[in-house]
Amino acid sequence: MGSLSLSLALALLGAAPCGDIVLEDGIVRTVRALPLTAPLAGEDLVCARAVGQALKARRGVRTVTVAARLPVAARVGPEGQRLAEAYAQAIASGGVPKARISTLVPAAGPREAGAVVISFTERRAKRPVARVSVLDGQVTAGPDEAQQRPLRPGDDLHASTLVVTGQGGSTWLDLADGSRVKLLGGSALMLKEMYLNARLARVVRMDLLRGDVEADVIPGTPGATFEITTGALAAGVRGTSFRLQTLAGGTKLETTEGLVELREGAASVPVKAGFGLKVSKGQPLPKAAMPLPPAPKVEGPLRGPLGDAALTWAGFDEAQGYRVDLAQDAEFVIGARSLTATTARLESSALKLDAGKWFWRVSAVNADGLSGPTSKVYAFDWGG
Repeated sequence: MGSLSLSLALALLGAAPCGDIVLEDGIVRTVRALPLTAPLAGEDLVCARAVGQALKARRGVRTVTVAARLPVAARVGPEGQRLAEAYAQAIASGGVPKARISTLVPAAGPREAGAVVISFTERRAKRPVARVSVLDGQVTAGPDEAQQRPLRPGDDLHASTLVVTGQGGSTWLDLADGSRVKLLGGSALMLKEMYLNARLARVVRMDLLRGDVEADVIPGTPGATFEITTGALAAGVRGTSFRLQTLAGGTKLETTEGLVELREGAASVPVKAGFGLKVSKGQPLPKAAMPLPPAPKVEGPLRGPLGDAALTWAGFDEAQGYRVDLAQDAEFVIGARSLTATTARLESSALKLDAGKWFWRVSAVNADGLSGPTSKVYAFDWGG
């Protein structure tokens, strides 16, 4: 825990009788030793009140304990308790609720001088479950749809947070377990919970309310759970890369690495790398996943200016079309967009891009609308 040097409370009183007040490791430390005489008066009283103000200003302080450590001989009478109560009253007058302050009169050691020791406990800060890595466009977060705030790269996100992307917006979220989730435009993802269970295995649960997510999930230990739900369906992951999409009539899953188990009630279907599944709303799960088309091989351009040339790749007879992803960064977040092509080429006249460097990749789409793995990523220069 870091320390907090707080002189503001003293400045408000027009004096600094304690010197700086430092709250560190659950102990209040002052430059000048706290006096052992009660009642408190003058600068001694001002100092004790300033300690109360410092504790009040420290967000998350739960309890305060005043310990009047006196030699055994001095503890025989009421002096110790009177001293501790005097400090408790002064701290309360500084803003700490009296109900949170307790007093003790422990014995000092044989060679230990008397001292007043003020300690405190704090609430544990909620640990973030994710951090915004990179974003573009409108990306917001909050407890629900009605309470949203704009996000920036580096922002931390906690459990029970809903992340929403506007049309054209996208973001990568770095999860606390080392996995990554990309939220595409027009999506809403609830980060429900992330913790270690009794077996010290991770438990990650999210709810995709709408839209698309792409995920790179690190392998888990035995007993680990990584789950994204879409309504009644749950995609349980075992260290993999996949894309999950909600549709007006159901859910679509495409696995590019590892294994995803799609579940609905007691039924489940394993979807291994290179396979996908499209589930219609109200219909039972298919008995098996279907193979995805392979990744196309890009022919050109591999680098340099595009000019009037087309984006081209080696096509497949079984492909019903192709999806071309373009972005101004290799993470496919900044300026990200996807275009469709019916043949193995996309004319430059269809791009309509801002001038600069653009990254691109292509994937084949089968008759069920499932996309296979993407090609390697290449880049070209566009415009002046």
